[in-house]
Amino acid sequence: MLTSSPVAQTIAARTSSPRPYWLTILSKYPFLAIETVLLTLFVLVALFGPTLLDVSPTEQILARVREVPNPNALLGRDELGRDILARLVYGARFTIGVGLATVLFGLMVGGFLGLISGYYQTHYDTVIMRVMDLLMAFPSILSAIVMIAILGTGVTNVILAVGIFFVPIFARLVRALTLRLSNEQFVDSARAVGASDIRIMRRHILPNTVPTLLVQITYSLGEAIIIVAGLGFLGLGVQPPTPEWGAMLSRAREVMFVAPHVAIMPGLALVFLLLLVNLLGDGLRDLLDPRLRRTP
Repeated sequence: MLTSSPVAQTIAARTSSPRPYWLTILSKYPFLAIETVLLTLFVLVALFGPTLLDVSPTEQILARVREVPNPNALLGRDELGRDILARLVYGARFTIGVGLATVLFGLMVGGFLGLISGYYQTHYDTVIMRVMDLLMAFPSILSAIVMIAILGTGVTNVILAVGIFFVPIFARLVRALTLRLSNEQFVDSARAVGASDIRIMRRHILPNTVPTLLVQITYSLGEAIIIVAGLGFLGLGVQPPTPEWGAMLSRAREVMFVAPHVAIMPGLALVFLLLLVNLLGDGLRDLLDPRLRRTP
């Protein structure tokens, strides 16, 4: 009786029952899947949570000031008798939304400048990179405070003030990737057949920068959330009575020793969110970097 070789058996097994790609990723990176699901829940809460709650985040019940967690207020009430759970849900929209908006602002502006700088490598490269070096010379929180002092408070001004900090980060990253990709053979082939510079950048260079940019976006998002919360803590971010996690922590200092749950709840929410974002960045790096990719 004839038997097939081990190689033929392996090929036949894979052909007869192909394994879905998402299932392969799930088996090799289970923690990445868990982190993605949990972070998605945070985003869903920020988007749809306020429409599902029937409690106002600004309603004050002075008779229930600093109330501990109970069935009527699952996370308790703050120093003005406002429901902490409602304020956390509403505040997630601003903390996550503003943080993500600042990163996207830095990505679009910095990515464009880095692409132009790295592709053409002319005097524009020198000018753009020196400006980026100048922006990176200032600490993030300090530059944000200075910009807000000039522009004033408000959500739009916070996005601009914090987003400027991420412009040089993405500009230098995209420039480095563009310099490497511009010397690849597929780019030379595109030039040889007469493709325009815009087409080469749009069809051949930008798509190959996406994996690295995804990892950088996750790390930058965690830093953006910290900066936005820090500005709110200093009173320079989203203004009251709009709920925001950093501002909630700032107000909680006054009653921290008599009602610790007022500070613990937004603090835990912020720590847990930052932990998920940074772990997701590590997981994406392992998944997308061929040098770190696990073998089956």
